[in-house]
Amino acid sequence: MRGGGANSVLVAPYDMEELRFMTPMIQKILKKYKVILRQRYEWLELPEYMELLKDLRGDLCIDASESFLVSSYRESFCLVCGITTTKFTYPLLTNKPVVVFPPLKRRLRWSKMEINDVLGINLSSYENIENSILKILEEIQVNAESWSAKIQKYREENVYNFGTASQWLADYLIEKYHL
Repeated sequence: MRGGGANSVLVAPYDMEELRFMTPMIQKILKKYKVILRQRYEWLELPEYMELLKDLRGDLCIDASESFLVSSYRESFCLVCGITTTKFTYPLLTNKPVVVFPPLKRRLRWSKMEINDVLGINLSSYENIENSILKILEEIQVNAESWSAKIQKYREENVYNFGTASQWLADYLIEKYHL
């Protein structure tokens, strides 16, 4: 096992439409890896969601917490997602990459939704992903240390006051405004 002992793929569809398109890919992933599926609370009321879950076979875990469980981040070696903004925080918090799908519909904001290639992989389409997802994940897992170092370096160079923003802001306000 690589990726700090992580052996799971965290999958976080933005909505039911993304989940529907990701389901065949999730089933493919389940043949080799554990999948942690990020559930949205509004899905529980949808019969379609329960039907999709019944069709998934393998080591599937549901993260139904209000915000992501720390264990979901710790146990996963990458995040697979679409338009969710979690793709921006996951690599910075975990030093692990994301695999990002394009939106299913043309969305005006998409150009601002792609991630930096240092933080992960932007896929161009859902086509043939069922056939290539395992190869992508294997390459990520094999290169986990390289991903981690690259993301760590990016974080150090581009994210200021990481983990201490509140303290930095308090010190700044006290110094600047004598509060």
